[in-house]
Amino acid sequence: MKRLLRSGGLLGVFGLVLFAAETDAQGLATVSSTSREAVDNPIGSPPGSRWRVGKERWFVSSRVDGGFFFLRPRVSLGYGKPHYSWTGIDLVPIVSTSAIGGYGGFRLERDFFSLRTGALYQYSYNRSYLPEQASYDRRDIDLLDGPRASYLLGDSELEFYLPIGVFRFRSETQAIYAGLMPDDRRLYLDTMWVVIGPGLTFRQRIGFEYFFEFADIGLTPLAEIVWLEERSETVVRAGFQARWLLSDEFQLRTSALPVFLSPDTLGRASGDVLEIALRWAWATE
Repeated sequence: MKRLLRSGGLLGVFGLVLFAAETDAQGLATVSSTSREAVDNPIGSPPGSRWRVGKERWFVSSRVDGGFFFLRPRVSLGYGKPHYSWTGIDLVPIVSTSAIGGYGGFRLERDFFSLRTGALYQYSYNRSYLPEQASYDRRDIDLLDGPRASYLLGDSELEFYLPIGVFRFRSETQAIYAGLMPDDRRLYLDTMWVVIGPGLTFRQRIGFEYFFEFADIGLTPLAEIVWLEERSETVVRAGFQARWLLSDEFQLRTSALPVFLSPDTLGRASGDVLEIALRWAWATE
């Protein structure tokens, strides 16, 4: 279940901090009992003290990731405690220099897991469907040869979190189903950094996060396997993810997940290469 929307720069990251007025209970184990029990939780409150103690209600919320040349907004409507424990729908617009589209679907979120399922539509400005072949390189996926690719995919993901001693086990399981693609064509899916065919694409990511309580920083070594059903191939990546909880509303995040095994040679288009982002979470009262 890797996504999308490019637009800003480093100034955009810090501009978001000035302009703005992980989804779930990330980092709550590091919060003092005083902040957990706080009733008045203004913007900029200590991590863990705002969304956890909020009242259950109908709400509109958003989560925006902004960084170097990308912006990834998500708007949610639901009932419960936003960004912690709630049920509702997600709407994710997709606008980038290479494609336009969106995702919409159902989400169920609790303190130790998050489940979503929906549909992803995307229209590519500068990429076509690819012919069948054993392997692809960066020139293949960037070549516009024929009609531009337009596709509708089923997209589901389960995230699971489990405290184990001083660590926090994290699991992400994502399944994408391409049922409307031409049988003799393939597609570069930039949300997973892989070339897929009709049928199922399955991604499993696992990691163990260690949280440095004195700094509200979490570091997670990660490993990921992507199985391409139609191609009968596997992609393996490994790396890390780090997050710095500035407050409940803001996190600074970075990750690197280079590819170690793949049938293709896609260069920077084959995995996450040291992405840096500022995450802003907001909800109506």
